[in-house]
Amino acid sequence: MPKEFVDFSGAPGGHDLLNDVEPASARRLAHAALDSFSSVGYGGTTTRLISERAGLSSGALYSSFKSKEEILFLCTRLSHESALSVLRAAAQEPGSAMNRLRRMMYDFTLWHARNHAIARVSQYEFSGLTPEHHEVIAELRREIESVMRTEIQRGVELGEFDIEDQAGLTLAALSLAIDVCRWYNDGGRLAAERLADSYAGLVTRMLSSAPGQASPHAASPEFEPATSGSSQVLR
Repeated sequence: MPKEFVDFSGAPGGHDLLNDVEPASARRLAHAALDSFSSVGYGGTTTRLISERAGLSSGALYSSFKSKEEILFLCTRLSHESALSVLRAAAQEPGSAMNRLRRMMYDFTLWHARNHAIARVSQYEFSGLTPEHHEVIAELRREIESVMRTEIQRGVELGEFDIEDQAGLTLAALSLAIDVCRWYNDGGRLAAERLADSYAGLVTRMLSSAPGQASPHAASPEFEPATSGSSQVLR
């Protein structure tokens, strides 16, 4: 007998990225799987547990998915595609390369804070994917890296950034934002927007072209942090 259905579609942490999955039964299973993956891990999640959390019979999963790995791949793919889309959009920010990098870092960090559950599953359950699915996600990760690296290189060519190790700075910036999903929670003391603003400031200071240059945070009036959505305050 399946347990009572729990609607995860409005749950925080990135469940909304699964709201377009069809049909409805597959969507319920995907939400239930994400909830389980993020709470007990991929290894601790069984197909029976997913079905029960979705309020469906034990065999219902196999009418929509071949395995729990296929649901993990779905969550991981949608997560990376969404993060990549956010980064690409930020790279179109008008103005200076510094302004674009600051927007990219702000939006990428904010995305990982707001979508911490699905991002954490995507980052830390990655090894559960099949080799074929692993390569699909690896390609999306290469694209994310390329977007950030290209903008850093552009800033160097324009004389706005003074750095020698562009690859290292790219890795550092992306890692800083991505790591947010490991520890961030919606009930914590930091508002997602405040955290994103802080991290954006850190990275743009790394890119300053001269030791005495004013903080990019103060020197970029064209940058206006997005403030949509609810936020928390320090307490």
